[in-house]
Amino acid sequence: MVFNLLGSFYAQGRRSLALKSPGLTRTALLWITTASVLGSGLFVWPLHVVLVAGQNADIALVLALVWTVVLTLLIPSPQPSGIWHSATRILDGVALIVTGAIDAVMLNQLAAMLQTFFYFDTPRAALILPLTAIVGLAVNRAPQTAWRMAMLWVPILIFGTAFILLLAVVNVTHLRPLAPNDQILLMPIFQGVGILAYIGVPIGTTIRLVARKLASEPTPAWRVTAIVIPWVMLAMLYAAVMGSLGPQALTHLRWPVVFALDHVTLDSTFFLSRIGIVVVFSWTLGVALSLMVHIRLGFTWRPMGRLTRLAVTTLVVGIWAIAALVMSSPQTSTRLLLHIIDPTARFYLIAELCAMLALRGFSAVQHRAHLPAANR
Repeated sequence: MVFNLLGSFYAQGRRSLALKSPGLTRTALLWITTASVLGSGLFVWPLHVVLVAGQNADIALVLALVWTVVLTLLIPSPQPSGIWHSATRILDGVALIVTGAIDAVMLNQLAAMLQTFFYFDTPRAALILPLTAIVGLAVNRAPQTAWRMAMLWVPILIFGTAFILLLAVVNVTHLRPLAPNDQILLMPIFQGVGILAYIGVPIGTTIRLVARKLASEPTPAWRVTAIVIPWVMLAMLYAAVMGSLGPQALTHLRWPVVFALDHVTLDSTFFLSRIGIVVVFSWTLGVALSLMVHIRLGFTWRPMGRLTRLAVTTLVVGIWAIAALVMSSPQTSTRLLLHIIDPTARFYLIAELCAMLALRGFSAVQHRAHLPAANR
């Protein structure tokens, strides 16, 4: 049944990319948005949110979800024109730059995680350079390759992660930390929401840019579903980690999600006793898909020739690889993310929300001005 469902998702994605099709289907929006967002939330979440918000980190997660749902509902459909079109393009450009900086941090974190858990003596360059090279080659293979990869692999990753989390239920022994604390302090919760800002940066721009590639404008329900899926996945990871480790142990681990999932054990008569290799594959593939989607989003601005696309992709993945290697340690990349990138992300999200509110207000006034006097 699961494989039939995955097959139907992939078949629908392939149909949406056929030459005779005018654009992507709405289903593509779900998987592309999930790929764009999840790659940013695999390492720092939920450690630093729990450090500031404690057991109320789940409230911070809900508030972050509410913020992005409101933002998504404010995105105009169809796309605006004139000065508002230029304003959204500026927002999208800033978001892609900030997201690119986050991607470099995630590459550094991925390499450090792989060295810590699995490949102890492997140089970081041997982990980062092949991955960025594969991403660059995949994106330049065909204009639609990134979309195809997202629509094929994201559902598989989601079902695979759900299966692993189901196995991890046996390790959930701390039920009380899963509920909010009896004492609700607003400031720590707001600080937790602020830390989650970097995860929210790609959401609005992904919805806006991918919507231009769809065969029909996505309804509010489709847009909300597209951003709820990654937040639900993050919430499931939070529940598995907090329930199995507890808040005290969680805050003493650099990669609590990886630690918790790597220690999910199966019966020795099964095909493997530990699923660490699945974690390695899933984490690496998740980051690679995120990088592919982010590069492809940058190509939606205007048509590019093959050589131009190759040059731009080489430049971007080269900057990512160099930046990830220059960062001396995961501690350095985490400080960069939390103290420089994340404050920028908060400012951007506030500006984006204000811009969408102003656009909605302007559209309402303009619509009212064009109504016949009898209908006012």
